[in-house]
Amino acid sequence: MGPLALALTPVVDLACPRGRELLSTRWAKSVYINTDLIFGLFTLLGFRFAPRLRDLSDQTLYRARKGVDYGVLTSTLKKDIKVHLIMEHWDDLNRVAASLKDGLIRPSILISKLQAMQQHNPLQQAIQELGRIAKTLHILEYVDDPAFRRRVLIGLNKGEHLHSLARDIAFGRQGRFHDRGYEAQLNRASALSLVINAIAVWNTRYFEQAQAALAEQGIPVPEEVWQHLSPLQWAHIHLNGCITLQISHSKGIFVRCASIMAHAHISSLV
Repeated sequence: MGPLALALTPVVDLACPRGRELLSTRWAKSVYINTDLIFGLFTLLGFRFAPRLRDLSDQTLYRARKGVDYGVLTSTLKKDIKVHLIMEHWDDLNRVAASLKDGLIRPSILISKLQAMQQHNPLQQAIQELGRIAKTLHILEYVDDPAFRRRVLIGLNKGEHLHSLARDIAFGRQGRFHDRGYEAQLNRASALSLVINAIAVWNTRYFEQAQAALAEQGIPVPEEVWQHLSPLQWAHIHLNGCITLQISHSKGIFVRCASIMAHAHISSLV
């Protein structure tokens, strides 16, 4: 699998039904490689890929039709979109989108197959041409709209903040997964996700209690404050030591099973 697939296929996987973590129609990511294929897949899935692209001045912008006057952008749009490829394979593109949305194939598998074919597959070329349209529109808006640039940067910072938390939690073995088997790797990733979610839930409930306490003192918290707060804070949490879970048996077998799973997952992080 090439660097494009390795770097971005997890992002595209989140856009599919089995990855409901993607709740927004935008996904911000810092990208340092060719992303035409990723832009194309996001467009097919009905999402918008909104990355921060490196070396923006070196990016190629595409025009829909040759010989058309695009005003001040005419000199900037260097190459033509091969519209005929998109039109010829439009039915195939829709079938790919349907297969991805129905969960019949994971995007990571699809991309690895397309990458292996290089430029010899017309379907891959059609997806790339579609992605070049979306990428060109994204770059133009990114350059022209300061508010959009701030939103992309905020989303990127949130992602980096999450990665920092994950590194601090999974500090064992230098934060690397050395397991060879897919199931073992999935267990470690699930354990890490469980602990991150537990921290986020605890902080969220603490925010609610703090808001209630301030309200009792006659100090209401303005609504606009909450958009600047993140539940992914951990400076006040001791990440080392033993974790003891005490779950009431009156809450049923489901909670007891969750307790056992949580203990097993947390143990797998060390």
